[in-house]
This record gives sequence, structure tokens and C-alpha cells, in this order.
Amino acid sequence: MHTKIIIGGVVVIALGLVTWLMTTPSTFIEPPAPLETGADDTVIDEEPELTISLSDVELQTIQEKVAARNVAKEFPELGSAAAEPVLLGAYQGKLVEQRYWCGDVCPQNGMLFLSYVAVDEVQCQDGVGEPVYGVGWGTQYLGCAPQ
Repeated sequence: MHTKIIIGGVVVIALGLVTWLMTTPSTFIEPPAPLETGADDTVIDEEPELTISLSDVELQTIQEKVAARNVAKEFPELGSAAAEPVLLGAYQGKLVEQRYWCGDVCPQNGMLFLSYVAVDEVQCQDGVGEPVYGVGWGTQYLGCAPQ
């Protein structure tokens, strides 16, 4: 008898907590800031459109610099595996970014690499580029490098 009363009390408390969480405005998520408008009420876009198109020579030059930094382990601006990607431009119609990955001791065992933005492993293996894998605590797909 006492067990049923205890279980019933726990269920009532849990339902009350769920109801409270669903009806209370979230203090953890901030609403997006309103867009600024100009004098003529046109929206001012905070992020400019990327129009840089990388040539084969430019991409190869960037790839060589990245490879040299990986060999020398020169990552003075990086201190963790959470370094932000750097958008470089577009190559063959797809956005390319420089990314940093580290799966263990960072930044010494990390690496820089170039990757198309938003290309999954299957698309990459279908000829879009060359898959990049990280090996640390297991193997994981990191991105799709332009070829």
C-alpha cells in the first residue's frame, strides 16, 4: 500500500514538473535580435554575401600552406578542439572552409584541413571530394576536402 502511494506521489511530482517546464518561458534561449533597417526601411544584412571564387591555383596554394602548418604543427591561434571554421570562398560552386580538428592532445596532435561546407560522407564519397577522417578515440568523418 505504501509503495503505491509513493509511486503515485512521484508521478504527480514528475507531471507537475513537466507541466511547469512546458509553460514557463525559457530563460536559457534568447530570441533573435531584430534586424536593423535603414532610413528607407530596407533590411541591413549583418553578414555580407560571400562572392569570392577560388581558382585552382589559389586552392592549391592554400592547401600547400595548410599542409606545411600541419607538418610544422604551427597552430598558435588554436588552443582547443572547438576552434571556429574560417570561410575561405567558393570552389566549383561549393563553399570551402578551413577547419581544425583535434582528437586527443590539443593543439599538438591537431590538424588543419579544408572542407566543403555541408557535404556529408555519402555525397563526398560519390565524387564531390575526398573524405577527411579523424583518428583519436575512434575514427570519425570530419568533412569533404576539395580535390
